[in-house]
Amino acid sequence: MTSYLVFNKQTGNQICETPEFDDALMMVQFDIANREIRRRHLLSDQVIDISSVRLPDDKRLKGQLILEPVINTLPYDTAQPFNPGKAT
Repeated sequence: MTSYLVFNKQTGNQICETPEFDDALMMVQFDIANREIRRRHLLSDQVIDISSVRLPDDKRLKGQLILEPVINTLPYDTAQPFNPGKAT
């Protein structure tokens, strides 16, 4: 897919984008000295259909234990309410 972009030469700002060259040319003719046309060709996405096969459970990868399990222990007794005014 091709699109045409019209830019202001002085500022570099894009004025418009259109799929038709004639429309871009018309926009340039409003201010020929300060506008230019740039063409952009967009590549379409490719769709690839891949079939999948479910492997039997004995052929599948086993889960791995990468990190050691964390034991949630705190260095102080959590049964006591926190009292910021009381020194421990």
